[in-house]
Amino acid sequence: MTLRREAPSARGARFEILIAADLMRQGWTVFRSLSPIGRTDLIALKHNVLVKIHGRSTLNSWNKAFDGNDVLAVVDAGGGPVRYTSNDVQ
Repeated sequence: MTLRREAPSARGARFEILIAADLMRQGWTVFRSLSPIGRTDLIALKHNVLVKIHGRSTLNSWNKAFDGNDVLAVVDAGGGPVRYTSNDVQ
Protein backbone atom coordinates (compact mmCIF):
# COMPACT_ATOMS: atom_id res chain seq x y z
CA MET A 1 0.00 0.00 0.00
CA THR A 2 1.36 3.41 -0.98
CA LEU A 3 0.56 6.45 1.12
CA ARG A 4 -0.20 9.55 -0.90
CA ARG A 5 1.20 12.90 0.07
CA GLU A 6 -1.34 15.42 1.30
CA ALA A 7 -2.02 18.20 -1.21
CA PRO A 8 -1.06 21.68 0.06
CA SER A 9 -4.65 22.92 -0.29
CA ALA A 10 -5.96 19.96 1.74
CA ARG A 11 -3.32 20.58 4.39
CA GLY A 12 -4.27 24.26 4.61
CA ALA A 13 -7.96 23.40 4.90
CA ARG A 14 -7.19 20.89 7.66
CA PHE A 15 -5.20 23.50 9.60
CA GLU A 16 -8.02 26.05 9.21
CA ILE A 17 -10.46 23.54 10.70
CA LEU A 18 -8.07 22.92 13.64
CA ILE A 19 -7.81 26.68 14.26
CA ALA A 20 -11.60 27.12 13.99
CA ALA A 21 -12.18 24.27 16.46
CA ASP A 22 -9.69 25.79 18.91
CA LEU A 23 -11.38 29.19 18.69
CA MET A 24 -14.85 27.68 19.15
CA ARG A 25 -13.63 25.87 22.28
CA GLN A 26 -12.69 29.33 23.57
CA GLY A 27 -16.20 30.65 22.94
CA TRP A 28 -15.69 32.42 19.60
CA THR A 29 -18.18 32.20 16.74
CA VAL A 30 -16.11 31.35 13.67
CA PHE A 31 -16.73 31.83 9.95
CA ARG A 32 -14.48 30.23 7.30
CA SER A 33 -13.70 31.74 3.90
CA LEU A 34 -15.09 29.96 0.84
CA SER A 35 -12.26 31.23 -1.34
CA PRO A 36 -8.95 29.33 -1.32
CA ILE A 37 -7.06 32.45 -2.45
CA GLY A 38 -8.40 35.12 -0.08
CA ARG A 39 -6.20 37.03 2.35
CA THR A 40 -8.31 36.12 5.37
CA ASP A 41 -8.93 32.47 6.27
CA LEU A 42 -11.26 32.88 9.24
CA ILE A 43 -13.38 35.57 10.87
CA ALA A 44 -14.04 35.19 14.59
CA LEU A 45 -16.62 37.04 16.65
CA LYS A 46 -16.90 37.25 20.44
CA HIS A 47 -18.47 39.95 22.65
CA ASN A 48 -18.91 42.29 19.63
CA VAL A 49 -15.20 41.99 18.74
CA LEU A 50 -14.54 40.90 15.15
CA VAL A 51 -11.10 39.47 14.34
CA LYS A 52 -9.69 38.57 10.90
CA ILE A 53 -7.36 35.55 11.08
CA HIS A 54 -4.79 34.11 8.72
CA GLY A 55 -3.73 30.53 9.45
CA ARG A 56 -0.28 29.14 8.71
CA SER A 57 1.82 26.09 9.41
CA THR A 58 5.07 28.05 9.35
CA LEU A 59 6.37 31.48 10.28
CA ASN A 60 7.76 32.13 6.78
CA SER A 61 6.51 35.38 5.23
CA TRP A 62 5.47 36.62 8.68
CA ASN A 63 4.69 40.23 7.71
CA LYS A 64 2.85 39.24 4.53
CA ALA A 65 0.54 36.99 6.58
CA PHE A 66 -0.72 40.03 8.50
CA ASP A 67 -1.70 41.85 5.28
CA GLY A 68 -5.27 42.87 6.10
CA ASN A 69 -5.52 40.51 9.11
CA ASP A 70 -5.55 41.10 12.85
CA VAL A 71 -4.22 37.73 14.03
CA LEU A 72 -1.80 35.12 12.73
CA ALA A 73 -2.63 31.59 13.89
CA VAL A 74 0.20 29.08 13.54
CA VAL A 75 -0.45 25.35 13.67
CA ASP A 76 2.45 22.97 14.20
CA ALA A 77 2.65 20.51 11.29
CA GLY A 78 2.65 17.66 13.80
CA GLY A 79 -0.76 18.70 15.11
CA GLY A 80 0.48 20.58 18.15
CA PRO A 81 -1.32 23.46 19.82
CA VAL A 82 -2.41 26.55 17.90
CA ARG A 83 -0.33 29.65 18.66
CA TYR A 84 -1.77 33.12 18.08
CA THR A 85 0.07 36.36 17.41
CA SER A 86 -1.66 39.70 17.23
CA ASN A 87 -0.86 42.31 14.61
CA ASP A 88 -0.11 44.68 17.50
CA VAL A 89 3.02 42.72 18.47
CA GLN A 90 4.92 43.08 15.19
